[in-house]
Amino acid sequence: MRLPNDRIWRYVLILAAVYFVVRGPVRFFTEGGDFLTLFASSRSWLHGENPYTSGSLMASAVAAGASVPAEQFVATPPTYLPTALLVYAPLAALPWSIANGLWFAILLGAFGWAAVMTSRLAGGLTAPLASLLLAFAPVHTAFARGQPSLLVCALVIAGVTIERPLFAGFLLALGMCIKPQLTIGFVVLAAVWKQWAKVLWTFGIGALVAICSVAPMKVDSLRLIASYISALNPVTGIVEGLGFEQLGFHLINIDTLIPPVLHSSLLGEVLDAIILIATMITVLRSSDRKASMAVVASATLLIGYHRFYDAQILWLGLPAALRTAGSRLFPFFAASCTLFLFPGQTIAQRVFENFLDTPWAAILIRHEAITCVGMWAMFLYAARRQERAQPPAS
Repeated sequence: MRLPNDRIWRYVLILAAVYFVVRGPVRFFTEGGDFLTLFASSRSWLHGENPYTSGSLMASAVAAGASVPAEQFVATPPTYLPTALLVYAPLAALPWSIANGLWFAILLGAFGWAAVMTSRLAGGLTAPLASLLLAFAPVHTAFARGQPSLLVCALVIAGVTIERPLFAGFLLALGMCIKPQLTIGFVVLAAVWKQWAKVLWTFGIGALVAICSVAPMKVDSLRLIASYISALNPVTGIVEGLGFEQLGFHLINIDTLIPPVLHSSLLGEVLDAIILIATMITVLRSSDRKASMAVVASATLLIGYHRFYDAQILWLGLPAALRTAGSRLFPFFAASCTLFLFPGQTIAQRVFENFLDTPWAAILIRHEAITCVGMWAMFLYAARRQERAQPPAS
């Protein structure tokens, strides 16, 4: 795609880089509480303690030299699976200051790796694409919070891109162990593509990690994490007494679009089923891998429980979106991507904090979830159109 002005795009790229540094890495060392929770939980697991009680987590964090606010592990109990605790055990064995610095480096490397892999899928790293990747706000939020979703998205992007079954399966297995809700759709996609060796390596390595992580744990610990996960509500989260007004603006899954008076687990499951069935039909019929990745990436965000920082997985939709340049669909894709250049739902929640019951507020504090639905629908349409445009098999 020809650039209208190379010099302008160079300035845009510089501004995007500054925006990334200020909103992401600069905030990491003051706001990275998500990694502290995972670190303390993994450290408790490593020492044979219960990795899901606030007292155990506090003791582990303090023993490692971390400065921990009193409410850090009380308001939101840890819900990381035992497999994630084993994966992070090497970091948890270190003092907090060293582990935190290494995690910063890992996140920075994961961002760069994901950007390189995405650009390969898109046909090259142009200045506009690089600017978009740097300015993508979900990445900033993930970096600032020390969120493992940034690493998992990089593992998924690389695992889908890399053809070597063992290496790709290893990467997808790590993603499954940390955040299965971000990874499982792409393992299924590999099965649709008949990449059976990759799928077998993924489940084989994942099963090994699961056995090694669960075997040394006590029954009380397993019961506690099971109770936390069963209480995970896709709209209100796991914090008792909090509703959409307190937490919902962080979320982008389809459940958040159900009006409170109509909300039920059954309705949410029906919507999830519709998205899943439509996605599977499209992927099974399509021979276009870029289109299939885009459909699965957008559907992934709508099913289950997902926060704003998980939206980095939409990078796998960029190659398909860029291919629509010049068509009537492209302006809609461009507008959708623009909405992810800043944390719009968080801003809207603060602006309308005292007017949350108004129609505009209800829409604006859910506009990212609405955008995810729109992108999924556009990717479905683009995949179907691409399918119709292909010549019939002779």
